[in-house]
Amino acid sequence: MESKILSASTNQIRPYNPWRAWGLQVVRVLIFVGIVGCLHLSARTRATKENNRELNSELSKKFQKLSGGFTVGEPLLQNGLLPVFDGQGQVVKYLATTSPDADHIIGFSGPTNVLIAFDLDMQVTGLEVLWSRDTREHLSEVENESEFWNQFIGLKWEELAQKQQIDAVSGATLTSFAIGESLIKRFGGEIPSLRFPEPLTVTELHSVFPEADSLEPSPLDHHAWDVFNKDSHPLGFVLSTSPVSDDIVGYQGPTRTLIVLKPNGKVHRIHVLKSYDNQPYVSYLNEDWSWPELFNGLSLQEVAEFSLEEQGVEGVSGATFTSMAVAKGVIKRARQAIEPTPEPVVSKKEIHLTPRDWGTLSVIFFGAILAMTHLRGVTWLRVVFQFVLIGYVGLINGDLLSQAMFVGWAQNGVPWQSAISLVVLASVAFLLPVTTKKNVYCSHLCAHGAVQQLVRNRLSFQLHPSRNVKRFLKLIPLGLLIWVIIVSVFGLSYSLVDIEPFDAYLFQIAGWSAITIAIVGIVASLFVPMAYCRFGCPTGTLLEFLRRTGRSDRLSLADGLALLLLILAIVLYVTSAT
Repeated sequence: MESKILSASTNQIRPYNPWRAWGLQVVRVLIFVGIVGCLHLSARTRATKENNRELNSELSKKFQKLSGGFTVGEPLLQNGLLPVFDGQGQVVKYLATTSPDADHIIGFSGPTNVLIAFDLDMQVTGLEVLWSRDTREHLSEVENESEFWNQFIGLKWEELAQKQQIDAVSGATLTSFAIGESLIKRFGGEIPSLRFPEPLTVTELHSVFPEADSLEPSPLDHHAWDVFNKDSHPLGFVLSTSPVSDDIVGYQGPTRTLIVLKPNGKVHRIHVLKSYDNQPYVSYLNEDWSWPELFNGLSLQEVAEFSLEEQGVEGVSGATFTSMAVAKGVIKRARQAIEPTPEPVVSKKEIHLTPRDWGTLSVIFFGAILAMTHLRGVTWLRVVFQFVLIGYVGLINGDLLSQAMFVGWAQNGVPWQSAISLVVLASVAFLLPVTTKKNVYCSHLCAHGAVQQLVRNRLSFQLHPSRNVKRFLKLIPLGLLIWVIIVSVFGLSYSLVDIEPFDAYLFQIAGWSAITIAIVGIVASLFVPMAYCRFGCPTGTLLEFLRRTGRSDRLSLADGLALLLLILAIVLYVTSAT
């Protein structure tokens, strides 16, 4: 039976046109897909520009500076050097870049590409940073420290490759070490353990080998040792993950871990020695009852083939990033120790569900059932579910959708294997509003929304904003969506987690901005029901735009604003690309 709605323009009852509604819904989805496409293309274009010296005027200036204004030729095939020609066509110097050879070497948060100038005797005459994905503040400290760069001036190619000591920049240690390691790597040297240069001592082993009395370095591996007691009886064997895993960053830095093996070659435990990561997260690892025994009883070959995803390893609670980085470092070190292997380990593409995934998927399923059936009217059941949602999905798992997450997916791809439960949650959030008219995520699956539902109307005093005030407040999430597009397209160094409260549910690592927004939003909801959801949430606004309603067959102001956002994204993308 055809439904009817009241036409605002004629005050007449007008038939609801389902075909027109579905057509406009398709257009709305295409607008959303178009914006996502702009974010993806801008990220790809930006990455290409960072790796192409001629596409960026600032990079060209740096090339001109180190080339003396002469002409730079094509790379020499045998070593990638760029010859520099004078006006008579004679080679006067050479240029080289550390990228792509050293792109895997991470500083504080990313790699750095350095341009090096050599004279005809292959001595370094100058260095310039071409681009960096490291933190801006740390990079600035290094760029402004002339003494750091001067230690490389005058070195020949072979001397640079063999350099074992790097004088780091105070306050930017990881970034400066990474640059030094990149230079050594680029010119064929074996990267020393600059981040953890201290030799291993017997004292450091007493926590795993109380009877240890002496160490004997392995003749085949500079970062492995046999351990003996005072009677020269072998106790076991230890391998350091550094420098092999120094490029694996946890929350904010690498960690040096020992792989401790028994005389039979089986892993006894893993033991964290030193880390650039946050305290107290690092201290949690050795103290956790199960984490040091993660690889117990396995051979190095089995550790090398170990899959964290298949085994459902989720890290140490409260130190997830750090612990997972340590585990990946151990696996990488084991692979390096057994190379060459007869057959390379090929990662499987199947999706493996962990207990955490099953828990989140169960909540999603029950939440959808609750939203789609009469069960949503059962008060006690709804309240119990809201507490489960807040406690398990929010505070324990931190599974909340956010603009920061969506932008990351748009730019880098959807994590089907590593975060399948979040992918399903996002799929439910976007598909059900379009197909069923119900915004299930905002009403039944968002932990922050559940908190607001629990506190609304708890106070007798309630504020009732006027219509004009409500119209103004609804511009806030629109403004935030515009900011999201600007930050994403231009790749600005601004963390999008700071514009929403969802990161606050992982309060152990959350920033003050997210925590403040969360608290302010909840307090506001005491006086204005669902205040943050209605007037502050860009993610909820996006889902509401896609939701099919009884007025979906008519163009609205939201449609016009969405089209403007698409045009803005296209214009910004074209601007950034040129």
